[in-house]
Amino acid sequence: MPHSPTKAERAHVSRPSHDWRAGGLSLALCGGLLANSLVPFVPAQGLTAVSLATAVGLCIRFGRLPSALHAGLAGLATVSALAWLRLPAPDLNATEHQTGLLLGLWSTLTVASFATTRSRLTLIAGGFALAGTLAVAIGLAGTSINSGKFVGVLRELPAWTYSWLPERKLRLPGLESSGFINPNALGGLAVIILPVTLGLGWEVRRRTVPCGGLILAVALAGCAASSVALLVTRARGALLATLVTGILVWLWYRRPPPIAAAVVCLSVALTSVYVATYDGQFYLVRDSFSDRMAIWRLAVDAWASSPLMGLGMNQFHHIPNASQSGFTTVAHAHNTFLQVAVDLGAAGLAPYVLVMGAALALGLKRTASHSQNSGLALGLAGSLVAVHLFGLVDAIALGSRVGVFVWLVVGLAHATHEVANTAAPSA
Repeated sequence: MPHSPTKAERAHVSRPSHDWRAGGLSLALCGGLLANSLVPFVPAQGLTAVSLATAVGLCIRFGRLPSALHAGLAGLATVSALAWLRLPAPDLNATEHQTGLLLGLWSTLTVASFATTRSRLTLIAGGFALAGTLAVAIGLAGTSINSGKFVGVLRELPAWTYSWLPERKLRLPGLESSGFINPNALGGLAVIILPVTLGLGWEVRRRTVPCGGLILAVALAGCAASSVALLVTRARGALLATLVTGILVWLWYRRPPPIAAAVVCLSVALTSVYVATYDGQFYLVRDSFSDRMAIWRLAVDAWASSPLMGLGMNQFHHIPNASQSGFTTVAHAHNTFLQVAVDLGAAGLAPYVLVMGAALALGLKRTASHSQNSGLALGLAGSLVAVHLFGLVDAIALGSRVGVFVWLVVGLAHATHEVANTAAPSA
């Protein structure tokens, strides 16, 4: 009996011309938002208009293509627009992070609009790997381990230990007062890039794709750069997230015997303890965790002051202390979910969790089916797991520049699922 396409399949097949028009518009918006995130030139009123247009556009898209992912994107865009309108006088931090969030949402739509065939999907994933590799390389050139983490904290570590890093002050906008790239932020970026490049390289090796040799070379370069970044920054949260994600992916994909699984898990646990304690420096772990606990408590108090809509984008910065100034400036809440809650309240946290959960489910579904692009799907799912494990003790704040890569991963996960669904009826 011949297959009768469903309404959703007919809608998907009839979308290509619309996707190119929508993709062109979203790509143009991404370019403008990227420029504005580097050198802000759009006034607050213009950003308000873009925020409202994004919310309306995503709600319309959800009406045409109802799914959990589109519902989450529409909800997040709507809440962020309302939270932006509630800010009486948005400062530069709020403007930069609102711009970054809009850039992330439109990046997701751009990938979903253009990656409608397997060849396009692979090429766009290759572009992601290239961009990620360049970003990690810039981070390695501009980070400073000595100024960012160890000087004055670990006296046992000589100041010259990491002097071989370039330590260039790149004068990029939005850096910390030291002028260097934060090593923990670089570790967070590596956590995003490494699983995707591994999955992409595996996929290219398994199947013939256009420009396969070039894409494989880019994927290998991304793996190498991300691995180096994880090792030289020694960002404990990033290293532990990578180790735990690796074991979870192995357990999910290989389904090993219980004894083998127990031995590997125990080995990873012991390695994690070694990594977390910096060669036995237990006091540093204790002090670091105490600091984070203090920040988490203050972030929870800040969220409690406005539980539904939050404080607004990136408004949690100053925490009280006993110094002469009376407060300390922090970059974020050091927990991704808590940071989203402080920024956008429960109304923003719910769609954020929905988006990330839906994207992870799409990736795992493609992986479990062992269909085409299952290697890439496994890498995308691993990236989402790793970045949110990292986000339990640190944060890639909503709207940060590194966060754009997370939204690109969401778009690629959606595209991987859609491409597989398109090919299935004709298979």
